[in-house]
Amino acid sequence: MSHMAQEYPKYIYPPSTDDEIEATLHAYEQRGFPGCIGSADGVHVAWDRAPAMDLPWYKGKEHYPTLAYQCTVDHAGRCIACTMGFPGTVTDKTIARYDTFMQSVHTGEQYGMHTFRLRAANGEWRSYKG
Repeated sequence: MSHMAQEYPKYIYPPSTDDEIEATLHAYEQRGFPGCIGSADGVHVAWDRAPAMDLPWYKGKEHYPTLAYQCTVDHAGRCIACTMGFPGTVTDKTIARYDTFMQSVHTGEQYGMHTFRLRAANGEWRSYKG
């Protein structure tokens, strides 16, 4: 196992205790995003040492070789999840399909037992599980 792989869980982890989850939900609610636990986006990092024969796979919309990641951050900008690197030509939407953190939230594996407060279409607050 690489040094980075060993260090990853020390610094990049989602809220897991009830206190951490509640603090994150509260911070997002205060900012107008009730029920939100994180914000995700694709990130392209320049890769100036991409193998020449693989350049077509790594030169995407940036027109220079990149590695692409799906990163999820909390309200304070702390990274709580990140995918492995993908060639720069892979779209953010495709990378999101392989994001195990997003999958675990969608399936209820992560936060499935937690109750979230959300506003209904009529503006009233409602509680939803998972």
